[in-house]
Amino acid sequence: MASRRDGWELRPGGTSPVSAARCPSCLLDHGAKPEIAAGSTQPWTKLIEETEPPPQRGLQVVRPVTEAGPDRSKEQIAPYAGHLLDSFGPDRLMFGSDWPVCLLAASYAQVFGLARELLTGRLTQSELDAVFGANAIRLYRLQHLG
Repeated sequence: MASRRDGWELRPGGTSPVSAARCPSCLLDHGAKPEIAAGSTQPWTKLIEETEPPPQRGLQVVRPVTEAGPDRSKEQIAPYAGHLLDSFGPDRLMFGSDWPVCLLAASYAQVFGLARELLTGRLTQSELDAVFGANAIRLYRLQHLG
């Protein structure tokens, strides 16, 4: 775990679910790194299902492109993004581009566009605003400039 102000950022790679009691303000980074390129959903799906979402500030990060590889497609990534959304809801999701690492697979504009495309049909404008900005402002206690 890496310190992140008064909370913790959980780096992917573990095989144990995260308990809100153990870490009440955690960030599960990179969506726990599903093996999208390999098309593998287990043990990732089970890990996400068993993770107890933190009550107030813990959010899950959507960063699909670098895990999917250079030949990614919306159809390939959609089940993973959908599972995170279904498991945690838009109030606990936060867009992350994985920049500059994402540049190995796509431009920032492509990453952002794909994430918007994946979520636009499933979320209201208010929920999209939360995932693409408001949740990060809340989690990191930033001041909104707009």
